[in-house]
Amino acid sequence: LEHVGGGRGVSGIAMGGKYKYDAYEEDDGYGDYDDYGDYDDYAAPKPKPKPKPKPAPKPAPKPAPTPKARDEGEASGSGPAEALAAELESASLGGKGAQAQQAQRVSAAAAAANVSEYAPTAADRRAAEAAADGASGAGVEASIVVLGHVDAGKSTLVGHLLAQTGAVSARDVDKLRHHASKSGQGASALAWIMDATEGERGRGVTADVAMTHFDAAPGVRCALLDAPGHRDFVPNMIAGAAQADVAVLVVDASPQAFERGFERGGQTREHAALARALGVSRCVVAVNKMDRAGWDCARFDAIRQHLAPYLASVGFGAKACAWVPLSGLAGDNLTRPPEGAEAAAALERWSSEVDTLTEALASAARAVASARTPEDALLPLRLPVAAAVDKNESRDIGTGCAGKVAAGAVAPGQKVVVLPGGVDAVVKVVRRCGAAAPAAAAGQSAEIGLSPAGGADAAALGAALRRGAVVCAGAAPAPAAVRVECRVQTLELALPLLKGASATLHVAVGAAPCVVSRLVALHDPSTNEVTRARPRAVASRCAATIEVELVEGERIVCEEYARCRSLGRLCLRDGGRTLAVGIVTKVLD
Repeated sequence: LEHVGGGRGVSGIAMGGKYKYDAYEEDDGYGDYDDYGDYDDYAAPKPKPKPKPKPAPKPAPKPAPTPKARDEGEASGSGPAEALAAELESASLGGKGAQAQQAQRVSAAAAAANVSEYAPTAADRRAAEAAADGASGAGVEASIVVLGHVDAGKSTLVGHLLAQTGAVSARDVDKLRHHASKSGQGASALAWIMDATEGERGRGVTADVAMTHFDAAPGVRCALLDAPGHRDFVPNMIAGAAQADVAVLVVDASPQAFERGFERGGQTREHAALARALGVSRCVVAVNKMDRAGWDCARFDAIRQHLAPYLASVGFGAKACAWVPLSGLAGDNLTRPPEGAEAAAALERWSSEVDTLTEALASAARAVASARTPEDALLPLRLPVAAAVDKNESRDIGTGCAGKVAAGAVAPGQKVVVLPGGVDAVVKVVRRCGAAAPAAAAGQSAEIGLSPAGGADAAALGAALRRGAVVCAGAAPAPAAVRVECRVQTLELALPLLKGASATLHVAVGAAPCVVSRLVALHDPSTNEVTRARPRAVASRCAATIEVELVEGERIVCEEYARCRSLGRLCLRDGGRTLAVGIVTKVLD
Protein backbone atom coordinates (compact mmCIF):
# COMPACT_ATOMS: atom_id res chain seq x y z
CA LEU A 1 0.00 0.00 0.00
CA GLU A 2 1.73 3.13 -1.22
CA HIS A 3 0.20 6.53 -0.54
CA VAL A 4 -0.22 8.60 -3.69
CA GLY A 5 0.23 11.99 -2.11
CA GLY A 6 3.26 11.23 0.05
CA GLY A 7 6.83 10.11 -0.37
CA ARG A 8 8.11 6.58 -0.65
CA GLY A 9 7.33 4.35 2.30
CA VAL A 10 4.35 6.44 3.41
CA SER A 11 1.32 4.15 3.54
CA GLY A 12 -2.31 4.87 4.14
CA ILE A 13 -5.61 5.99 2.70
CA ALA A 14 -5.55 9.53 3.95
CA MET A 15 -5.63 12.68 1.79
CA GLY A 16 -8.79 11.92 -0.17
CA GLY A 17 -8.58 8.15 -0.03
CA LYS A 18 -5.91 7.72 -2.73
CA TYR A 19 -3.83 4.59 -2.38
CA LYS A 20 -1.59 2.23 -4.31
CA TYR A 21 -1.53 -1.55 -4.30
CA ASP A 22 1.70 -3.47 -3.84
CA ALA A 23 3.16 -4.28 -7.25
CA TYR A 24 3.08 -7.91 -8.26
CA GLU A 25 5.39 -8.33 -11.25
CA GLU A 26 5.03 -11.58 -13.12
CA ASP A 27 8.04 -12.86 -15.05
CA ASP A 28 6.92 -15.18 -17.82
CA GLY A 29 10.41 -16.07 -18.94
CA TYR A 30 9.81 -14.98 -22.51
CA GLY A 31 11.59 -11.63 -22.41
CA ASP A 32 9.88 -9.07 -24.60
CA TYR A 33 8.48 -11.66 -27.00
CA ASP A 34 4.77 -12.17 -26.37
CA ASP A 35 3.27 -13.66 -29.53
CA TYR A 36 0.70 -16.29 -28.74
CA GLY A 37 0.89 -17.71 -32.26
CA ASP A 38 -1.59 -20.01 -33.96
CA TYR A 39 -2.08 -23.46 -32.53
CA ASP A 40 -4.88 -24.87 -34.66
CA ASP A 41 -3.14 -28.25 -34.61
CA TYR A 42 -4.25 -28.66 -31.00
CA ALA A 43 -7.89 -27.87 -31.71
CA ALA A 44 -9.18 -31.35 -32.46
CA PRO A 45 -12.49 -31.53 -34.32
CA LYS A 46 -15.47 -31.77 -32.03
CA PRO A 47 -16.93 -35.35 -31.97
CA LYS A 48 -20.38 -35.66 -33.40
CA PRO A 49 -22.92 -36.68 -30.75
CA LYS A 50 -24.79 -39.92 -31.33
CA PRO A 51 -28.32 -39.41 -32.66
CA LYS A 52 -30.99 -39.78 -30.02
CA PRO A 53 -34.62 -40.70 -30.61
CA LYS A 54 -36.81 -37.67 -30.56
CA PRO A 55 -39.21 -37.71 -27.60
CA ALA A 56 -42.81 -36.76 -27.98
CA PRO A 57 -43.18 -32.98 -27.91
CA LYS A 58 -44.36 -31.51 -24.63
CA PRO A 59 -46.10 -28.19 -24.20
CA ALA A 60 -43.56 -25.60 -23.20
CA PRO A 61 -44.21 -24.12 -19.74
CA LYS A 62 -44.89 -20.44 -19.61
CA PRO A 63 -41.74 -18.66 -18.34
CA ALA A 64 -42.09 -16.80 -15.08
CA PRO A 65 -41.54 -13.04 -15.24
CA THR A 66 -38.09 -11.94 -14.11
CA PRO A 67 -36.69 -8.62 -12.89
CA LYS A 68 -34.74 -6.33 -15.17
CA ALA A 69 -31.39 -7.79 -16.13
CA ARG A 70 -28.24 -6.41 -14.50
CA ASP A 71 -26.56 -5.97 -17.84
CA GLU A 72 -27.86 -4.62 -21.16
CA GLY A 73 -31.43 -5.49 -22.22
CA GLU A 74 -34.19 -7.42 -20.46
CA ALA A 75 -33.81 -10.81 -18.80
CA SER A 76 -34.86 -13.73 -20.92
CA GLY A 77 -36.71 -15.53 -18.15
CA SER A 78 -34.09 -18.27 -17.91
CA GLY A 79 -32.99 -19.95 -14.71
CA PRO A 80 -29.63 -19.85 -12.94
CA ALA A 81 -28.09 -22.48 -15.26
CA GLU A 82 -28.86 -20.40 -18.33
CA ALA A 83 -27.63 -17.29 -16.55
CA LEU A 84 -24.31 -19.03 -15.89
CA ALA A 85 -23.98 -20.05 -19.53
CA ALA A 86 -24.80 -16.55 -20.73
CA GLU A 87 -22.24 -15.00 -18.42
CA LEU A 88 -19.60 -17.50 -19.56
CA GLU A 89 -20.32 -16.75 -23.23
CA SER A 90 -19.92 -13.05 -22.57
CA ALA A 91 -16.31 -13.72 -21.49
CA SER A 92 -15.46 -15.79 -24.55
CA LEU A 93 -12.90 -14.50 -27.02
CA GLY A 94 -14.38 -16.46 -29.89
CA GLY A 95 -18.10 -15.87 -29.34
CA LYS A 96 -20.39 -15.47 -32.31
CA GLY A 97 -22.39 -12.33 -32.86
CA ALA A 98 -25.70 -13.85 -31.80
CA GLN A 99 -24.09 -15.39 -28.72
CA ALA A 100 -22.48 -12.10 -27.76
CA GLN A 101 -25.87 -10.36 -27.95
CA GLN A 102 -27.44 -13.07 -25.85
CA ALA A 103 -24.58 -12.82 -23.37
CA GLN A 104 -25.60 -9.25 -22.57
CA ARG A 105 -28.98 -10.45 -21.33
CA VAL A 106 -27.86 -12.05 -18.10
CA SER A 107 -30.76 -13.39 -16.03
CA ALA A 108 -31.47 -11.91 -12.61
CA ALA A 109 -33.21 -15.10 -11.45
CA ALA A 110 -30.07 -16.29 -9.64
CA ALA A 111 -29.88 -13.15 -7.53
CA ALA A 112 -33.60 -13.31 -6.81
CA ALA A 113 -33.25 -16.93 -5.71
CA ASN A 114 -30.40 -15.98 -3.42
CA VAL A 115 -32.57 -13.36 -1.69
CA SER A 116 -35.30 -15.93 -1.10
CA GLU A 117 -32.83 -18.46 0.39
CA TYR A 118 -31.22 -16.01 2.81
CA ALA A 119 -33.24 -14.33 5.53
CA PRO A 120 -31.65 -10.93 6.25
CA THR A 121 -30.79 -10.35 9.90
CA ALA A 122 -31.70 -7.24 11.85
CA ALA A 123 -28.13 -5.99 11.39
CA ASP A 124 -28.41 -6.51 7.63
CA ARG A 125 -31.61 -4.49 7.49
CA ARG A 126 -30.18 -1.69 9.62
CA ALA A 127 -27.12 -1.48 7.39
CA ALA A 128 -29.25 -1.49 4.24
CA GLU A 129 -31.52 1.23 5.63
CA ALA A 130 -28.55 3.35 6.67
CA ALA A 131 -27.01 2.96 3.20
CA ALA A 132 -30.31 3.93 1.57
CA ASP A 133 -30.65 6.99 3.80
CA GLY A 134 -27.07 8.04 3.09
CA ALA A 135 -27.54 7.58 -0.65
CA SER A 136 -30.77 9.57 -0.87
CA GLY A 137 -30.04 12.84 -2.61
CA ALA A 138 -26.32 12.02 -2.88
CA GLY A 139 -26.43 11.15 -6.58
CA VAL A 140 -24.93 8.04 -8.15
CA GLU A 141 -21.61 6.30 -7.59
CA ALA A 142 -19.59 4.06 -9.89
CA SER A 143 -16.11 2.59 -10.08
CA ILE A 144 -14.11 3.18 -13.26
CA VAL A 145 -10.93 1.35 -14.29
CA VAL A 146 -8.58 2.69 -16.97
CA LEU A 147 -7.16 -0.06 -19.18
CA GLY A 148 -5.16 -0.37 -22.37
CA HIS A 149 -1.86 -1.29 -23.96
CA VAL A 150 1.37 0.04 -22.49
CA ASP A 151 2.28 3.56 -23.67
CA ALA A 152 -1.28 4.31 -24.80
CA GLY A 153 -1.17 7.42 -22.59
CA LYS A 154 -3.41 6.19 -19.77
CA SER A 155 -1.71 7.88 -16.81
CA THR A 156 -1.30 11.21 -18.62
CA LEU A 157 -4.96 11.11 -19.64
CA VAL A 158 -6.04 10.34 -16.06
CA GLY A 159 -3.81 13.08 -14.63
CA HIS A 160 -5.19 15.71 -17.02
CA LEU A 161 -8.75 14.54 -16.28
CA LEU A 162 -8.19 14.94 -12.53
CA ALA A 163 -6.68 18.39 -13.06
CA GLN A 164 -9.57 19.59 -15.23
CA THR A 165 -12.25 18.25 -12.85
CA GLY A 166 -10.59 19.87 -9.82
CA ALA A 167 -9.71 16.59 -8.10
CA VAL A 168 -6.08 17.79 -8.10
CA SER A 169 -5.29 21.41 -7.39
CA ALA A 170 -3.42 23.62 -9.84
CA ARG A 171 -0.75 24.16 -7.18
CA ASP A 172 -0.05 20.43 -6.94
CA VAL A 173 0.11 20.18 -10.74
CA ASP A 174 2.64 23.03 -10.85
CA LYS A 175 4.80 21.27 -8.24
CA LEU A 176 4.78 18.07 -10.28
CA ARG A 177 5.68 19.98 -13.45
CA HIS A 178 8.63 21.55 -11.62
CA HIS A 179 9.93 18.22 -10.27
CA ALA A 180 9.40 16.46 -13.61
CA SER A 181 11.30 19.19 -15.44
CA LYS A 182 14.23 18.93 -13.01
CA SER A 183 14.32 15.17 -13.70
CA GLY A 184 14.29 15.71 -17.44
CA GLN A 185 10.77 14.27 -17.79
CA GLY A 186 8.67 17.38 -18.16
CA ALA A 187 6.26 15.67 -20.56
CA SER A 188 5.41 13.11 -17.86
CA ALA A 189 4.31 15.60 -15.22
CA LEU A 190 0.60 14.78 -15.54
CA ALA A 191 1.30 11.05 -15.42
CA TRP A 192 3.09 11.57 -12.10
CA ILE A 193 -0.24 12.44 -10.46
CA MET A 194 -1.06 8.71 -10.38
CA ASP A 195 2.41 7.21 -10.92
CA ALA A 196 3.72 8.19 -7.50
CA THR A 197 6.57 5.75 -6.86
CA GLU A 198 10.18 6.35 -7.87
CA GLY A 199 10.23 3.14 -9.88
CA GLU A 200 7.19 4.11 -11.94
CA ARG A 201 8.46 7.61 -12.57
CA GLY A 202 11.94 6.44 -13.46
CA ARG A 203 10.82 3.75 -15.87
CA GLY A 204 7.83 5.66 -17.17
CA VAL A 205 5.63 2.55 -16.75
CA THR A 206 2.68 2.13 -14.38
CA ALA A 207 3.22 -0.92 -12.14
CA ASP A 208 0.52 -0.60 -9.46
CA VAL A 209 -3.19 0.20 -9.41
CA ALA A 210 -3.79 3.70 -8.06
CA MET A 211 -7.19 4.88 -6.88
CA THR A 212 -8.75 8.29 -6.32
CA HIS A 213 -12.14 10.01 -6.71
CA PHE A 214 -13.56 12.70 -8.96
CA ASP A 215 -16.92 14.07 -10.08
CA ALA A 216 -17.78 13.21 -13.69
CA ALA A 217 -20.85 15.47 -13.52
CA PRO A 218 -22.97 17.09 -10.80
CA GLY A 219 -24.33 14.22 -8.73
CA VAL A 220 -22.08 11.60 -10.37
CA ARG A 221 -19.22 10.55 -8.08
CA CYS A 222 -16.63 8.15 -9.55
CA ALA A 223 -13.89 6.05 -7.99
CA LEU A 224 -11.09 6.02 -10.56
CA LEU A 225 -8.55 3.18 -10.79
CA ASP A 226 -5.51 3.58 -13.05
CA ALA A 227 -4.36 0.06 -14.02
CA PRO A 228 -0.98 -0.88 -15.49
CA GLY A 229 -0.76 -1.70 -19.20
CA HIS A 230 2.44 -3.76 -19.29
CA ARG A 231 1.88 -7.49 -19.59
CA ASP A 232 4.15 -8.17 -16.58
CA PHE A 233 1.59 -6.47 -14.34
CA VAL A 234 -1.63 -8.10 -15.58
CA PRO A 235 -2.30 -9.57 -12.07
CA ASN A 236 -2.48 -6.00 -10.75
CA MET A 237 -4.73 -5.03 -13.65
CA ILE A 238 -7.07 -7.91 -12.69
CA ALA A 239 -7.26 -6.60 -9.12
CA GLY A 240 -8.33 -3.21 -10.44
CA ALA A 241 -10.83 -4.50 -13.00
CA ALA A 242 -12.45 -6.76 -10.40
CA GLN A 243 -13.59 -3.65 -8.51
CA ALA A 244 -14.91 -1.71 -11.51
CA ASP A 245 -18.32 -1.14 -13.06
CA VAL A 246 -17.07 0.77 -16.12
CA ALA A 247 -13.89 0.36 -18.15
CA VAL A 248 -12.12 3.14 -20.03
CA LEU A 249 -10.23 1.30 -22.76
CA VAL A 250 -7.50 3.67 -23.99
CA VAL A 251 -6.18 3.08 -27.51
CA ASP A 252 -3.46 5.04 -29.28
CA ALA A 253 -4.50 6.70 -32.56
CA SER A 254 -0.91 7.45 -33.59
CA PRO A 255 0.16 5.86 -36.88
CA GLN A 256 0.57 2.07 -36.37
CA ALA A 257 0.25 2.43 -32.57
CA PHE A 258 -3.28 1.05 -32.36
CA GLU A 259 -2.30 -1.90 -34.52
CA ARG A 260 0.65 -2.76 -32.25
CA GLY A 261 -1.59 -2.74 -29.18
CA PHE A 262 -4.43 -4.69 -30.76
CA GLU A 263 -2.62 -7.43 -32.66
CA ARG A 264 -1.32 -10.55 -30.93
CA GLY A 265 1.21 -9.60 -28.29
CA GLY A 266 -0.57 -6.35 -27.40
CA GLN A 267 -2.65 -5.93 -24.27
CA THR A 268 -5.78 -4.32 -25.75
CA ARG A 269 -7.41 -7.67 -26.45
CA GLU A 270 -6.56 -9.30 -23.13
CA HIS A 271 -7.58 -6.26 -21.07
CA ALA A 272 -10.98 -6.03 -22.77
CA ALA A 273 -11.67 -9.76 -22.41
CA LEU A 274 -10.60 -9.86 -18.76
CA ALA A 275 -12.63 -6.78 -17.88
CA ARG A 276 -15.82 -8.31 -19.26
CA ALA A 277 -15.08 -11.68 -17.65
CA LEU A 278 -14.61 -9.93 -14.28
CA GLY A 279 -18.04 -8.28 -14.47
CA VAL A 280 -17.42 -4.87 -16.03
CA SER A 281 -20.66 -4.10 -17.87
CA ARG A 282 -19.87 -0.82 -19.69
CA CYS A 283 -16.94 0.26 -21.82
CA VAL A 284 -15.85 3.75 -22.91
CA VAL A 285 -13.27 3.54 -25.69
CA ALA A 286 -10.98 6.57 -25.42
CA VAL A 287 -9.24 7.03 -28.78
CA ASN A 288 -6.23 8.94 -27.45
CA LYS A 289 -3.54 11.04 -29.16
CA MET A 290 -5.90 12.20 -31.90
CA ASP A 291 -3.73 15.30 -32.20
CA ARG A 292 -0.94 13.10 -33.57
CA ALA A 293 -3.38 11.77 -36.15
CA GLY A 294 -4.39 15.30 -37.16
CA TRP A 295 -7.88 14.74 -35.73
CA ASP A 296 -8.60 12.67 -38.83
CA CYS A 297 -12.14 11.30 -38.78
CA ALA A 298 -11.11 8.48 -41.12
CA ARG A 299 -8.51 7.27 -38.59
CA PHE A 300 -11.08 7.33 -35.77
CA ASP A 301 -13.62 5.42 -37.87
CA ALA A 302 -11.01 2.86 -38.95
CA ILE A 303 -10.11 2.12 -35.32
CA ARG A 304 -13.78 1.85 -34.41
CA GLN A 305 -14.57 -0.51 -37.29
CA HIS A 306 -11.59 -2.68 -36.38
CA LEU A 307 -12.18 -2.81 -32.61
CA ALA A 308 -15.99 -2.83 -32.31
CA PRO A 309 -16.51 -6.41 -33.60
CA TYR A 310 -13.94 -7.73 -31.14
CA LEU A 311 -15.56 -5.90 -28.22
CA ALA A 312 -18.93 -7.32 -29.24
CA SER A 313 -17.44 -10.82 -29.30
CA VAL A 314 -16.34 -10.55 -25.65
CA GLY A 315 -19.65 -9.09 -24.47
CA PHE A 316 -19.41 -5.32 -24.96
CA GLY A 317 -22.20 -4.78 -27.48
CA ALA A 318 -22.97 -1.56 -29.28
CA LYS A 319 -25.30 -0.30 -26.54
CA ALA A 320 -22.69 -1.01 -23.87
CA CYS A 321 -19.91 0.97 -25.60
CA ALA A 322 -19.22 4.67 -26.10
CA TRP A 323 -16.49 6.06 -28.35
CA VAL A 324 -14.66 9.30 -27.53
CA PRO A 325 -11.86 10.92 -29.60
CA LEU A 326 -9.51 12.93 -27.40
CA SER A 327 -5.99 14.00 -26.56
CA GLY A 328 -4.88 13.27 -23.01
CA LEU A 329 -1.70 15.34 -23.23
CA ALA A 330 -3.40 18.43 -24.69
CA GLY A 331 -6.54 17.92 -22.58
CA ASP A 332 -8.84 18.12 -25.61
CA ASN A 333 -12.35 16.65 -25.28
CA LEU A 334 -11.87 15.43 -21.71
CA THR A 335 -14.29 17.73 -19.89
CA ARG A 336 -15.05 20.25 -22.64
CA PRO A 337 -14.88 20.36 -26.43
CA PRO A 338 -11.46 21.07 -27.94
CA GLU A 339 -10.41 24.72 -27.97
CA GLY A 340 -7.69 24.33 -30.61
CA ALA A 341 -8.65 25.47 -34.08
CA GLU A 342 -7.59 22.24 -35.77
CA ALA A 343 -9.43 19.94 -33.37
CA ALA A 344 -12.56 22.09 -33.20
CA ALA A 345 -12.76 22.36 -36.98
CA ALA A 346 -12.24 18.61 -37.37
CA LEU A 347 -15.01 17.70 -34.91
CA GLU A 348 -17.42 20.08 -36.63
CA ARG A 349 -16.94 18.16 -39.86
CA TRP A 350 -17.77 14.83 -38.25
CA SER A 351 -21.25 13.58 -39.06
CA SER A 352 -22.21 12.40 -35.56
CA GLU A 353 -22.27 14.32 -32.30
CA VAL A 354 -19.21 13.63 -30.15
CA ASP A 355 -19.43 13.46 -26.34
CA THR A 356 -16.66 14.52 -24.02
CA LEU A 357 -15.05 11.87 -21.85
CA THR A 358 -16.82 13.04 -18.69
CA GLU A 359 -20.19 13.04 -20.48
CA ALA A 360 -19.64 9.44 -21.59
CA LEU A 361 -18.51 8.40 -18.10
CA ALA A 362 -21.47 10.09 -16.43
CA SER A 363 -23.88 8.32 -18.80
CA ALA A 364 -22.25 4.94 -18.13
CA ALA A 365 -22.27 5.54 -14.36
CA ARG A 366 -25.99 6.36 -14.39
CA ALA A 367 -26.73 3.21 -16.40
CA VAL A 368 -24.80 1.07 -13.93
CA ALA A 369 -26.46 2.69 -10.90
CA SER A 370 -29.95 2.23 -12.36
CA ALA A 371 -29.36 -1.53 -12.61
CA ARG A 372 -28.82 -1.86 -8.86
CA THR A 373 -31.78 -2.88 -6.73
CA PRO A 374 -32.56 -2.42 -3.00
CA GLU A 375 -32.45 -6.21 -2.64
CA ASP A 376 -28.69 -6.14 -3.33
CA ALA A 377 -28.14 -4.52 0.07
CA LEU A 378 -30.12 -7.27 1.84
CA LEU A 379 -27.76 -10.05 0.77
CA PRO A 380 -25.03 -11.30 3.13
CA LEU A 381 -22.15 -8.83 3.33
CA ARG A 382 -19.22 -9.54 1.00
CA LEU A 383 -16.39 -6.97 0.87
CA PRO A 384 -13.18 -8.15 -0.87
CA VAL A 385 -10.13 -6.48 0.69
CA ALA A 386 -8.25 -4.54 -1.98
CA ALA A 387 -5.87 -2.87 0.48
CA ALA A 388 -5.28 -3.06 4.21
CA VAL A 389 -5.08 -0.04 6.51
CA ASP A 390 -2.89 0.00 9.61
CA LYS A 391 -3.78 2.01 12.70
CA ASN A 392 -0.51 3.90 12.34
CA GLU A 393 -1.49 5.03 8.84
CA SER A 394 -4.96 6.42 9.51
CA ARG A 395 -6.21 7.54 12.90
CA ASP A 396 -9.77 7.88 11.63
CA ILE A 397 -9.99 4.25 10.51
CA GLY A 398 -7.44 2.48 12.70
CA THR A 399 -7.05 -1.15 11.71
CA GLY A 400 -9.20 -1.74 8.67
CA CYS A 401 -9.34 -2.17 4.92
CA ALA A 402 -10.51 -0.64 1.65
CA GLY A 403 -12.46 -2.23 -1.16
CA LYS A 404 -15.71 -2.34 -3.07
CA VAL A 405 -18.79 -3.88 -1.43
CA ALA A 406 -19.69 -6.85 -3.63
CA ALA A 407 -22.96 -7.73 -1.87
CA GLY A 408 -24.98 -6.61 1.15
CA ALA A 409 -24.22 -3.51 3.19
CA VAL A 410 -21.80 -2.56 5.96
CA ALA A 411 -22.44 -0.13 8.83
CA PRO A 412 -20.85 0.69 12.20
CA GLY A 413 -21.68 -1.83 14.92
CA GLN A 414 -22.06 -4.73 12.50
CA LYS A 415 -20.47 -8.09 13.41
CA VAL A 416 -18.28 -9.49 10.65
CA VAL A 417 -15.70 -12.20 10.07
CA VAL A 418 -12.54 -11.82 7.97
CA LEU A 419 -11.85 -14.85 5.79
CA PRO A 420 -9.90 -16.99 5.09
CA GLY A 421 -8.29 -16.10 8.43
CA GLY A 422 -11.55 -16.61 10.33
CA VAL A 423 -11.04 -13.59 12.63
CA ASP A 424 -14.17 -12.08 14.19
CA ALA A 425 -14.49 -8.28 14.27
CA VAL A 426 -16.92 -5.40 14.70
CA VAL A 427 -17.19 -2.48 12.29
CA LYS A 428 -16.21 0.80 13.99
CA VAL A 429 -16.37 3.32 11.16
CA VAL A 430 -17.28 3.50 7.48
CA ARG A 431 -15.79 6.06 5.08
CA ARG A 432 -16.74 6.76 1.50
CA CYS A 433 -14.99 9.18 -0.83
CA GLY A 434 -12.71 10.24 2.02
CA ALA A 435 -15.52 11.23 4.44
CA ALA A 436 -17.40 9.40 7.20
CA ALA A 437 -20.61 7.73 6.04
CA PRO A 438 -23.48 5.97 7.84
CA ALA A 439 -23.05 2.84 5.68
CA ALA A 440 -21.90 1.48 2.33
CA ALA A 441 -23.99 -0.79 0.13
CA ALA A 442 -23.34 -3.15 -2.78
CA GLY A 443 -21.54 -1.38 -5.62
CA GLN A 444 -19.96 1.32 -3.46
CA SER A 445 -16.26 1.66 -2.65
CA ALA A 446 -15.51 2.19 1.02
CA GLU A 447 -12.90 2.12 3.74
CA ILE A 448 -13.93 0.47 7.01
CA GLY A 449 -12.32 0.44 10.44
CA LEU A 450 -12.54 -2.77 12.47
CA SER A 451 -11.93 -3.79 16.05
CA PRO A 452 -11.31 -7.42 17.09
CA ALA A 453 -14.12 -9.40 18.70
CA GLY A 454 -14.81 -12.91 19.92
CA GLY A 455 -11.47 -13.29 21.70
CA ALA A 456 -9.35 -12.23 18.72
CA ASP A 457 -6.53 -9.75 19.23
CA ALA A 458 -5.47 -6.77 17.12
CA ALA A 459 -2.41 -8.58 15.75
CA ALA A 460 -4.51 -11.46 14.41
CA LEU A 461 -6.97 -9.03 12.84
CA GLY A 462 -4.20 -7.06 11.17
CA ALA A 463 -2.67 -10.25 9.77
CA ALA A 464 -6.03 -11.44 8.43
CA LEU A 465 -6.69 -8.13 6.63
CA ARG A 466 -4.54 -8.75 3.58
CA ARG A 467 -5.25 -8.26 -0.08
CA GLY A 468 -7.57 -11.02 -1.29
CA ALA A 469 -9.31 -11.55 2.05
CA VAL A 470 -13.06 -10.98 2.25
CA VAL A 471 -15.01 -9.29 5.04
CA CYS A 472 -18.23 -11.29 5.39
CA ALA A 473 -21.41 -11.11 7.44
CA GLY A 474 -20.80 -12.90 10.72
CA ALA A 475 -24.11 -14.78 10.47
CA ALA A 476 -23.50 -15.97 6.89
CA PRO A 477 -19.81 -16.20 5.98
CA ALA A 478 -18.62 -17.20 2.53
CA PRO A 479 -16.69 -20.48 2.12
CA ALA A 480 -12.90 -20.46 2.13
CA ALA A 481 -12.42 -23.00 -0.62
CA VAL A 482 -9.67 -25.51 -1.35
CA ARG A 483 -11.33 -27.21 -4.34
CA VAL A 484 -13.93 -25.80 -6.72
CA GLU A 485 -15.74 -26.83 -9.89
CA CYS A 486 -15.64 -24.23 -12.66
CA ARG A 487 -17.17 -23.61 -16.07
CA VAL A 488 -14.44 -22.01 -18.14
CA GLN A 489 -13.71 -20.78 -21.64
CA THR A 490 -10.12 -21.32 -22.68
CA LEU A 491 -8.32 -18.61 -24.62
CA GLU A 492 -5.31 -18.99 -26.94
CA LEU A 493 -3.21 -21.76 -25.41
CA ALA A 494 0.39 -22.64 -26.21
CA LEU A 495 -0.42 -26.23 -25.22
CA PRO A 496 -3.70 -27.95 -24.38
CA LEU A 497 -4.90 -27.73 -20.79
CA LEU A 498 -4.18 -31.05 -19.08
CA LYS A 499 -4.98 -32.62 -15.73
CA GLY A 500 -2.27 -31.61 -13.26
CA ALA A 501 -1.49 -28.32 -15.00
CA SER A 502 -0.30 -25.59 -12.63
CA ALA A 503 -1.80 -22.10 -12.70
CA THR A 504 -2.76 -19.13 -10.56
CA LEU A 505 -6.45 -18.81 -9.70
CA HIS A 506 -7.76 -15.23 -9.57
CA VAL A 507 -11.10 -14.53 -7.84
CA ALA A 508 -12.07 -10.89 -7.30
CA VAL A 509 -8.87 -9.26 -5.94
CA GLY A 510 -7.49 -12.53 -4.54
CA ALA A 511 -5.05 -14.95 -6.14
CA ALA A 512 -3.66 -18.34 -5.12
CA PRO A 513 -1.58 -21.12 -6.73
CA CYS A 514 -3.57 -24.12 -7.93
CA VAL A 515 -3.58 -27.21 -10.13
CA VAL A 516 -6.24 -28.52 -12.49
CA SER A 517 -7.25 -31.63 -10.57
CA ARG A 518 -9.92 -32.96 -12.94
CA LEU A 519 -11.28 -32.41 -16.45
CA VAL A 520 -15.01 -33.05 -16.11
CA ALA A 521 -16.51 -32.35 -19.54
CA LEU A 522 -16.38 -30.38 -22.77
CA HIS A 523 -19.42 -28.33 -23.78
CA ASP A 524 -20.95 -26.92 -26.92
CA PRO A 525 -20.75 -23.17 -26.20
CA SER A 526 -23.91 -22.43 -28.17
CA THR A 527 -26.19 -25.06 -26.59
CA ASN A 528 -24.40 -25.77 -23.29
CA GLU A 529 -24.66 -29.51 -24.03
CA VAL A 530 -21.91 -31.91 -22.98
CA THR A 531 -19.99 -33.05 -26.07
CA ARG A 532 -17.42 -35.20 -24.29
CA ALA A 533 -17.21 -36.47 -20.71
CA ARG A 534 -13.84 -36.86 -18.96
CA PRO A 535 -11.72 -35.44 -21.81
CA ARG A 536 -7.99 -36.02 -21.86
CA ALA A 537 -7.26 -32.36 -22.70
CA VAL A 538 -8.93 -29.00 -23.32
CA ALA A 539 -7.76 -27.18 -26.43
CA SER A 540 -7.84 -23.45 -27.27
CA ARG A 541 -11.16 -21.66 -27.49
CA CYS A 542 -13.13 -24.49 -25.85
CA ALA A 543 -15.87 -24.44 -23.20
CA ALA A 544 -15.30 -26.94 -20.41
CA THR A 545 -16.11 -27.91 -16.85
CA ILE A 546 -13.02 -28.51 -14.74
CA GLU A 547 -12.07 -28.89 -11.10
CA VAL A 548 -9.34 -26.73 -9.59
CA GLU A 549 -7.53 -27.50 -6.33
CA LEU A 550 -5.40 -25.02 -4.40
CA VAL A 551 -1.91 -26.01 -3.34
CA GLU A 552 0.66 -24.96 -0.73
CA GLY A 553 -2.01 -24.92 1.97
CA GLU A 554 -3.77 -21.95 0.40
CA ARG A 555 -7.47 -21.13 0.54
CA ILE A 556 -9.42 -18.60 -1.49
CA VAL A 557 -12.78 -17.07 -0.64
CA CYS A 558 -15.27 -17.71 -3.43
CA GLU A 559 -18.90 -18.66 -3.94
CA GLU A 560 -21.10 -20.16 -6.60
CA TYR A 561 -21.86 -17.57 -9.24
CA ALA A 562 -25.59 -18.03 -8.62
CA ARG A 563 -25.09 -16.80 -5.05
CA CYS A 564 -22.57 -13.99 -5.46
CA ARG A 565 -21.49 -12.84 -8.90
CA SER A 566 -18.40 -10.93 -7.81
CA LEU A 567 -17.00 -13.91 -5.86
CA GLY A 568 -18.13 -16.35 -8.55
CA ARG A 569 -16.05 -15.01 -11.45
CA LEU A 570 -12.53 -16.33 -12.01
CA CYS A 571 -9.61 -16.52 -14.38
CA LEU A 572 -6.67 -18.90 -14.64
CA ARG A 573 -3.22 -17.58 -15.56
CA ASP A 574 0.22 -19.12 -15.92
CA GLY A 575 3.52 -17.98 -17.36
CA GLY A 576 2.32 -14.42 -17.87
CA ARG A 577 -0.68 -15.48 -19.97
CA THR A 578 -4.39 -15.92 -19.33
CA LEU A 579 -5.39 -19.54 -19.89
CA ALA A 580 -9.12 -19.40 -19.21
CA VAL A 581 -11.92 -17.29 -17.77
CA GLY A 582 -15.15 -18.51 -16.26
CA ILE A 583 -17.36 -18.92 -13.21
CA VAL A 584 -17.58 -21.05 -10.08
CA THR A 585 -20.39 -23.61 -10.30
CA LYS A 586 -19.67 -25.58 -7.08
CA VAL A 587 -17.51 -25.18 -4.00
CA LEU A 588 -16.41 -28.77 -3.34
CA ASP A 589 -14.06 -28.45 -0.34
